[in-house]
Amino acid sequence: MLLMKLVSPKTIPNKSEWKFRHKLYRFLLQAFSLLYVRGKIDDCVVVNEVEVMHCLYDKWFENELQRFGFDISASYYVTPQNSFGKRWYHRFGVFNWEEKLTIVHCGKECCIARGRRVSFNADVDGVLLSSSSDAVAIRFYGRQEGLVSSRAATPKEKDEKKKIHFKETINVKPAAVEETTTKTSSEDTYTQHKGFEENDIF
Repeated sequence: MLLMKLVSPKTIPNKSEWKFRHKLYRFLLQAFSLLYVRGKIDDCVVVNEVEVMHCLYDKWFENELQRFGFDISASYYVTPQNSFGKRWYHRFGVFNWEEKLTIVHCGKECCIARGRRVSFNADVDGVLLSSSSDAVAIRFYGRQEGLVSSRAATPKEKDEKKKIHFKETINVKPAAVEETTTKTSSEDTYTQHKGFEENDIF
């Protein structure tokens, strides 16, 4: 791509005024585009209102394609899952690939981007973990609307939850106990019939 960047025309005249170098450059773009679409990724998975998007692209190359009128947007059609076979895929090293993973839920977004550097952005608070090795691995446990992930909760937070639950369980009003006792004692009265005294039979 370095050679393509060097010979890329700064301005594009009308097609009738194109010189040989414009036509040659467009031909090279078309040839490289056939390789580019084999490695480009534009995936989206939606499950239970959680949207996950995975993209792999060369921003400069796509801008060049757009300048010269090439459209590489994909067409989609319904495909049965059991008939979706393994398709040929390859990333050609001539492109300057940039990768992006985006997760959207309830209007909140988390994004991991990998190019020459790795960046992370999130619209929610949480705990971010990353590996210390050269291959940067990322783990993120987010908090949203006061709900804390069980793996990200600290021992102190777990103890506080248990205490609150215990208090709610043993909270019984004394007045309710007295009222029940009084009602029970009033129902223990008996009716004496004429001609019989208590314990006459027994």
